[in-house]
Amino acid sequence: MDFSLIAYGVSVYAGILALSTYAYFGLWEIEADAMPPYLADQGYTTKIFVNHVIDRIETIRLETASQSQAEVVTSGKVTPAEEVASYFGVNELIRAGQASFGLAPPRIELEVIQRDKTAHWRVRGTHALFGPTVETGKLDLESTEQLFESLAHHTISFLSPFEGAAYDLVADSRLGDYSQTIATTSALLRGCADEPTFVCTPSNIRVGHTIRGLANLNSGDIRAAFEDLQKANELYGKDAVATAFLGDGLRRLGEDEGARKRYDEALALDSEVGKQFAEFADGLAAAGNYPLAVERYETASMLDMETPEFMASWGDALIATGDNRAGLAKYLQAENLDTETDLFSEKIDSIKETLGELEKSNTNEVAPPATTKPAGAASE
Repeated sequence: MDFSLIAYGVSVYAGILALSTYAYFGLWEIEADAMPPYLADQGYTTKIFVNHVIDRIETIRLETASQSQAEVVTSGKVTPAEEVASYFGVNELIRAGQASFGLAPPRIELEVIQRDKTAHWRVRGTHALFGPTVETGKLDLESTEQLFESLAHHTISFLSPFEGAAYDLVADSRLGDYSQTIATTSALLRGCADEPTFVCTPSNIRVGHTIRGLANLNSGDIRAAFEDLQKANELYGKDAVATAFLGDGLRRLGEDEGARKRYDEALALDSEVGKQFAEFADGLAAAGNYPLAVERYETASMLDMETPEFMASWGDALIATGDNRAGLAKYLQAENLDTETDLFSEKIDSIKETLGELEKSNTNEVAPPATTKPAGAASE
């Protein structure tokens, strides 16, 4: 035994099973056996640790709703094992049903080991596409929230790989480097072409091309972006979301007329597609990714979204990015659309007050310094 692995003693293991009509039968469970000392010192118990991972999984779901369009992990909720309802032994019944069909519940082990001032984590289990897989990483002990995010991200990537790729896109958007997203989606698409599993559905393959297309678009590789987005749009029949994203690409190139045609085509395919982009934006904003949320609100507006609530949400996202004036404009539009209430008046007054204070502050900062006549200068 390598005793250096347990020099600071305790690991965390969690098995995760999921209730999902799409990917797996059964129940997702999370169990943590023990805490590394540094987490215990911060007051974490095994249950608190599990709940934090669950919370991060829920946030990732919210953020990636706009990218993945995947049906997996949307029909169930991850819940700590001891809190799962077992009325009339339903847990045992589900497990018995799995066993009768020869379906081994998908299990993922999460391990955290403390060494000096570093937390080493490992995710081990059966990847839905690649089979037995191990992912590892390390973080400074101060990066507790990042630890929860990493564990949640890799858990989703094992059970729902295309949703994991969608989160790569969201995470990369914060860095401005989309190489991880491109690598992940390329590997998934190759895997589905070479040795497909149940996750290689037409919907998910389309999702993979859409995600990679957006990553290439944001990276500036327009040719590769259009290849992927066009393939997503033509694969298994045209898709309204992929078509709208093609419009985004054309708009970014300054081809407004071509973009408008794509948006009109998307609306013809699905008159509700604008609502989808508004929901995408709401999820991103709720997760704190405001710049990407603003992009989605812009697309939704191109897809005929124009309700008071939509404009207000767009305004909030703009304000969160620091663009108070644009946010005020959206709130004024919301007020103009809502002719029956004064729902937005208080917020508008607040934004105006903030803008006034900012303008006053800027005026004071740029005021020219008082000049004094040099000593000995001749007076006129």
